[in-house]
This record gives sequence, structure tokens and C-alpha cells, in this order.
Amino acid sequence: MAKTKKFLVFATSIGAGHIRAAQAIQEAGAEAPGCEVKVVDFLRYLSPALAKATEEAYYAATKHIPRAYKFLYDLEDRPASRIKSLQSKLGSGKMAKLLEKEQPAAVISTHFMPAGAVDQLPFKGPKTVVLTDYVAHPIWLYHHTDLFFVAHEGMRDYLRKSGIPDSKIRVTGIPIKKEFSQRQDKQQLKKELGLDVELPTIIIASGGHGIGPLKEMVLGVKNLGVPAQVVAITGNNESLRLQLTELVSKESFPYPVRVLGFVSDIHRWMAAADLLVSKAGGLTVSEALAAGLPMLVVKPTPGQEDGNTDYLLEQGAGIYVQDETRLPLVITGLLKAPLRIQGMSEAARRAAKPKAAAEIIAAVSALCGE
Repeated sequence: MAKTKKFLVFATSIGAGHIRAAQAIQEAGAEAPGCEVKVVDFLRYLSPALAKATEEAYYAATKHIPRAYKFLYDLEDRPASRIKSLQSKLGSGKMAKLLEKEQPAAVISTHFMPAGAVDQLPFKGPKTVVLTDYVAHPIWLYHHTDLFFVAHEGMRDYLRKSGIPDSKIRVTGIPIKKEFSQRQDKQQLKKELGLDVELPTIIIASGGHGIGPLKEMVLGVKNLGVPAQVVAITGNNESLRLQLTELVSKESFPYPVRVLGFVSDIHRWMAAADLLVSKAGGLTVSEALAAGLPMLVVKPTPGQEDGNTDYLLEQGAGIYVQDETRLPLVITGLLKAPLRIQGMSEAARRAAKPKAAAEIIAAVSALCGE
């Protein structure tokens, strides 16, 4: 009997997408024979206090000083940078002890921090990295990495030009859970979720932490020129959920508006929806593509989400809305043109790569051999 292969997947909670990607790989590993996958939140493993401070700094920067965040993003857009040097030393002692304890056959990183921390360690198994955006950046690229998994062919070209051999690059897409690509009866789902089956459904979200102008976007639906229903999802941002709930109770909306916090079945809500208004995180884009759900992107985080937005537009599966005040006009125009929504939905499914997680597990397993 073949020996079970254990893979350690390192992620971080800086942006919910890196953890979701790791969980998708874990799900695929559970279905692969002879495979065991364990997810480790890298920063929380090193220090819960450090993780909390880093997460808060990231969310504060992207929300309140996005230009400063973009400046740092561009500043690090070079092969050798101070941050990359620091990452290779971050928690190296604890990481070495963890690898010694767990004895994994391979390591998979869904965030650049653990990718850097593992790079210089004398680990004999394959070191692999999953880029979780539709644009590459040097901060992800370490030359001791054995395999890079990227979202599309354009990223392969970028890595080649950055000195990564083609043999170390796989175009798999970004890993998502398979539930997002499963076709479901939209009308039946609407009934189960308590939605009006006669009205088009618009989801307004802003990532797992509810960052963005959700209040302004929800208020904007008062000005829609056609009937619709809106579901605002605030993720783990409980304060925002309470604010929006109070807002909806006080304001007079011409159409149904529901406010939800974190939902464990977001794939069902996406399958029941006609449009998604959101930030352009790499996992959100990938999940929407798999669900065939057209996206309207409002105020993407400068840097990686600009690249994600560009890719979405190139595929014909989304629209960039420059300002939330224009949102009602754009939504009204789309709802008056159902064939355009249908075309965007079909384009999304063509661009989707829902089998990415399984392909990553298969490729890493092959690297490990028998």
C-alpha cells in the first residue's frame, strides 16, 4: 500500500482569500487517494499578536490610505527588495521546528510571507507557491521554489521574464471550492433563501472583512430605475452589519434590501444572484467566474486588485464602476439588457478554472513521486 503523503499548506489571514484558497486545496486533498493536507495560518502560528497587528495595519492602509498602500506595492515591484529579505528570515526558527515535527512530503504556500520564510530552510521536499491574484508580483517569486501555480497564461509570461524556468510554472487557475461551479436551479434557490423569485437579485459585498463603501452602495440602490432586490453581505464585519441594518430600517427603500453578516453558504447566494457588486479580490473573482456571476467592481484595492479587475474586464465578465455614485445607473442599464447579463455570465464560465485545486494536488503529488 502506498504511503500517505502529507502536505502542509501555509496561508495567512491578511485578506480572507489566502485562507479560502488553502481550504480549497485541503478539500481537494481530502478527495485524493493517499493524500493528507493540513492548513497552517502562518502569522498566527508565529505570533497571534503579530498576526492581529499585521491584519489591522493592512485593512487600515487599504481602507484609509490606499495611495500609500499602492506606493509600497509599486516600491516592492523589483526582484530584490527589503521586504523580501525580511520575509526570508521571518519566523525561520519556528518554521524549521514545525517542518521537523510534521515531516510533510511537500509545502504549499498561498501567501508570499510563508513562501519567503520557507525559501531558505533546508527542507528536502518540494516547495510550491500558489499565486492568488490575476497579476504577478516579484514579492511572490523565490528561486528555491520548485513549482509556481498561476491563474492564466499572461502570468506564465511574466514569471518567465523574471527568470523562472518554464518547467517550474503551471497554469491551473486559482483554487476555489468545487461548490462554486456546481449548477443549481436559481428559482428553487431563491425560494430556499427567502428571495422574491420574480425580482433580479443583486449582491453587494466587499470581501470577508467588509472593507469598502458598502453604506454608499446600499443607499444608491434607492435610485435604481427598475425593480430589483438587494442582499448586502458584510462578512466578518459585525459593526458594519449593525450599521447597515439600522440604515435599512430607517431609510425608505422602494425594493427589498436584506443585510447579512458572515454566511457559510455564500456559494448558494451567488448562484441565486444576477449581479455581484464587490471588491476584486482574487478568490472573489475566481468564485464569481465559476458561478457564472457577472461582477461590478467598485473601488478595488490599488495594486493587485487593479490587475484582477483588468483580467475580469478582458474576459468580458465584469464592469469597472469608477465611483459608487454611478452604480445605480450601471445596474439599471444592465437589468434592462438581460441578454448582456447572460453574455457576461457565459463569458465568466468560459474564463473559470474550477478544477484548479485538484490540479494543484495532482501536480504536487507528482513532484513527490511514489
